[in-house]
Amino acid sequence: MSSKLFLDSSLLQDDIMTYNNNRFYEIIDQLVGHDISDLIKLQAIKNILSLLLVNDIFEVLKLDCDDVNNIRSRITFKLCDGKFVVKEGFKSSYNYLIQLFKKKCDEHSKATHSKDKRLQI
Repeated sequence: MSSKLFLDSSLLQDDIMTYNNNRFYEIIDQLVGHDISDLIKLQAIKNILSLLLVNDIFEVLKLDCDDVNNIRSRITFKLCDGKFVVKEGFKSSYNYLIQLFKKKCDEHSKATHSKDKRLQI
């Protein structure tokens, strides 16, 4: 049985496409928590459009470096063989965030296109 997730884009401000850096990270904190926000910040992803272009946000967790260790310990399980698995709650929170941002992006694009058409008339 599959159900479609209801995405309420009214949770996002109309000008969210212009948010960068701290303002952008604060919205993510509010929507899905500081762990996902920290993961995004760690990778220097500074706005929605940049985030939507990322193929695999969790790929960075495979790196063996001090900058990644803290966030990896919070959002993954360490297996007995030394490998890491991202906790499902973080995967689903991230997927929700991406779907919500995509919806807002589509709405913004349609509104801009509609506004352009009215200006041409």
